[in-house]
Parts: sequence; structure tokens; C-alpha cells
Amino acid sequence: MDDIRIVGSLPSSVRGAVLSRVRGDILLDFKDLNREVGASQIHLRPGPGKNTVLAGGDLPVGDKRAQVRGRAQLRRTGDRGLHMTVQDTRVVVPGLLTYVPGKGGGVQLTAPVADKMDEGELQQATGKHVLPQQMMKGSVLDTLVDHPSLLKPTGIDPSLIQGLKKLREPKVAQQMEFSGRLPDNLPGDIRLRGISVTKNGIRAELTGKDVPVG
Repeated sequence: MDDIRIVGSLPSSVRGAVLSRVRGDILLDFKDLNREVGASQIHLRPGPGKNTVLAGGDLPVGDKRAQVRGRAQLRRTGDRGLHMTVQDTRVVVPGLLTYVPGKGGGVQLTAPVADKMDEGELQQATGKHVLPQQMMKGSVLDTLVDHPSLLKPTGIDPSLIQGLKKLREPKVAQQMEFSGRLPDNLPGDIRLRGISVTKNGIRAELTGKDVPVG
């Protein structure tokens, strides 16, 4: 703080004080943010870029453990709030497939898995000529859900594909979001001046003026 102005008169009738200028910061711990975004099995850590956060963790999907990876971008919203969006989410079942939730995503089988699929059964299930290699790209989730017998040659349990379908829910599938804002009823003119990402969480720099005390 730079300056204190006494309200009242000394020594017996002081009613309080006003801080002309104050500076400080607050830390939003990554552990608390994990709870806020509703993903206790997803862990946040600093990303390589400015104001970026990496999200990662393991989730049970069907009878497998899937690796979840994502990148979050942090930005200030005005001078009283901040917003974090986790994007580019990928769900990887090592050696089997990669699932990109949300619009434009889908399931991509690995080459060894796709090569095990029966070309004749694929054509019968889809109603068109589809090569197994084409199952390595694009959205094939619905086809596998509707025709679980296609998975038999690959050794993949159909419950895994059913589990991936559940991840389409917006909360998990496309992006997890967090927003924070300073209360509007704070005394004085307190504003958010800057944000940064540290190893323990997100640090927000606060400044204020004419802040009453007492």
C-alpha cells in the first residue's frame, strides 16, 4: 500500500481508514481448479506457452484405462474476471485407438487394429465399400457402436466403444471450462491487473485504490 488516510480525528474518534493504493495477488491452486472443472481424475499443470495449462490424467473407459490429454488457454475477461477453456482434448487407448471428442473429431483406430477388421462385414454394416484402412480416419464411432460384431477380430471389448460414446457429453467431451470473477460488492476500486501460470496454480495480480478499512 502507498498511502493511508485516517477517517475521523485523533486520538479518540477515529472511525476507520482509507488505503489510497493497494497491491497484492491471489493464487488459484490447481487442486482447487480440478474440483471446479468437475474432473477429479484430470490434473492441471503449467503449459509451455504463455498463460497455457496442460490437462492430463487417466480415466476408466470400458475395460481399459484411457489417457486423457488437453490444452487450456487462460485469458482475462475485463478487469474483474478470468476464463479458462480446455481444448484440443484427446482420449488415447494405447495401441488401440485415439478419440477426439466434439465437432470434427471421432475415433481413429491404429493400423494394426484396422487391419484385423473384416472387409466383407464392414461393407455389410455400412452399406458401402469400406476398406479397413479407412477406419483409421474420420468418425467411425457410431458404426462400431451399432455393429459391435465388427470388433470381434480386433479383440476390443464393445464396452470400450460404449464408454467412448458416453464421453460425448459436453462437460467431458468437448471442453471443460472455468470462470472466476471478483465480487461486485468489494469495497474500494479493486481490479485484476494481470494473470500468470505458476507450478502451483494461476496467480492473479490485484490493484486497488480508495479501499476503506474499519
